[in-house]
Amino acid sequence: MTPFAAAAPRAEIAGEIDMFNNAVRDRADKAGTGFIDIIAISRRAADEPELVASDGLHPSGRMYSEWVELIYPKVIRVVDATD
Repeated sequence: MTPFAAAAPRAEIAGEIDMFNNAVRDRADKAGTGFIDIIAISRRAADEPELVASDGLHPSGRMYSEWVELIYPKVIRVVDATD
């Protein structure tokens, strides 16, 4: 979803990412571990350029912050459960 990949076959890439994430989620479920899907945040980069770093390729600090906001509460629950 970055400007760097503007000429790439985005729908095809998105489908491949979805297949990969589904496989990882399935394995995580079978292993009894968690899976946190950050792809919805990442895909917003197509319409929210502030989610992409100035190089046009990497996530910006804002995107990393949003990922952390999504991940942090779930990690804390796991840590608290093991205390």
